[in-house]
Amino acid sequence: MIKYSATASVLKAFSLNKSTRQLYRALGNKLGARSRARSAMPAYYMERVQRMLDLSHRYPLFGDRPRMLELGTGWVHWEALTTRLFFDIQADLYDVWDNRQFDALKSYVTQFLERMDNLTGLAPEQRSRAASLCSYERLGFRYVLDPQGILANLSSESYDIVVSAGVFEHLPRAGVPDYIRQTCRILKPGGYAVHSINTADHLHLYDKSTSPKNYLRFSDTSWRLLFENQLQYINRLQRCEWMAIFDSAGFVCREEFGSRCNLDNITVSKQFRNMDPVSLETTSWYAVYQTPA
Repeated sequence: MIKYSATASVLKAFSLNKSTRQLYRALGNKLGARSRARSAMPAYYMERVQRMLDLSHRYPLFGDRPRMLELGTGWVHWEALTTRLFFDIQADLYDVWDNRQFDALKSYVTQFLERMDNLTGLAPEQRSRAASLCSYERLGFRYVLDPQGILANLSSESYDIVVSAGVFEHLPRAGVPDYIRQTCRILKPGGYAVHSINTADHLHLYDKSTSPKNYLRFSDTSWRLLFENQLQYINRLQRCEWMAIFDSAGFVCREEFGSRCNLDNITVSKQFRNMDPVSLETTSWYAVYQTPA
């Protein structure tokens, strides 16, 4: 727990004011971009592509030139990018600030093309299409920046599919229900929402001796005082809570699954104990929802 607590303290210190937050992001972007441009693409990036390809065989996601919105695109807007390589879609990229890292993007795309033969369910014409489209200008993305990040500036029923990866866990907890309602509003009737949500404790990445769900040990008060920060904020919402929020927004669940961990070595805080064990053990949650037709 020493590295875990020390990391939390550093992040809280950088969260003190606007200047310290800007310094942290500037350093993180510069160092992170350099590291990603020089390193191997993580294996789970290929898994994300395979997952979307598999979904395209189960659901009519990409017919008739659909319009896709990727929320919280971050460094490399991977979902929109790789989907655009294989399918004739229009894609908008939405974020609260421009965090794109083009050197990392070029490196990852180069490595992706080298590994493309490892993907299953890919037609020969899709492989050719991907190779011919690997010019950022040819992809035709529209980049939408909204510092408020509340989707209010997007028109109702304007998208066929909305996707996100590792974004929703960072939304302010109090605003999550309205945000999910907004994603329902901007989707066309029968539109799809495909989201991957990381429900693990992000501080675990800095201290692997802790549980991937270590934050379950702490009450809201303890978490807020000792560990919560504005730079790597996580809302600690669990699988069952996400499902209830999507249901109340008007979505229909088509499928959901996730990765889980063992919680035998931690004492769960009282506020989480009434939740089902599967939700508490879930470290990453993947869901496909649809708006009523």
